[in-house]
Amino acid sequence: MKDINKKIAELIIKAQLASDYGKYNCYTNLSLRMKPHFKRTPEHMRYDIKTNLIADAIRLANSTKSDFVYWVTKTPDQNGYASILVYFTFKYNGKRYQISFHNPYDRAKVLLPYIGKGMPMRWNKNTDGSRRACCVLAKMYNLNK
Repeated sequence: MKDINKKIAELIIKAQLASDYGKYNCYTNLSLRMKPHFKRTPEHMRYDIKTNLIADAIRLANSTKSDFVYWVTKTPDQNGYASILVYFTFKYNGKRYQISFHNPYDRAKVLLPYIGKGMPMRWNKNTDGSRRACCVLAKMYNLNK
C-alpha cells in the first residue's frame, strides 16, 4: 500500500512540476525537485504531460485504497473559459493538505471520464498551497533529489 501511495505522490508532484515549468516558474528554493529516475521529466515536457500525469494518479487512486482523495469538476476559470479542476487531498501528521490543478478544457480530454468523480470539495483558498503540499509529499516519500 505504501508503494501505491508513493507512486501517486510522485505522479502528483510531477504534474505540479510540469505546471510550474509550463509557466516558467522554477521554484528550486522550495526543493520541489524529483530524483532523476525517468527519461521524460516535467522540466522538459511541461504542459504536454501534465494532464496525463493527473489522470494516471486518479487511475492509480481508483485501483486500490490509498491515502489520497480526489475530485474532478468542470467549471469556468477566472476568465470564463471552460476548465477542468482537479483536487487531491491527503493527511500528514494530522493536517489535511490540498493540491489543485486548473486544466483548460480543450487540453484536458484525458480527464473527461473523471468529471464528477471522487469526493466533492472546493479550493481551500490557500494561495501557493499546492506547491507547498507537494513539498510535504516529497518529504513524506523521500522524493527530493
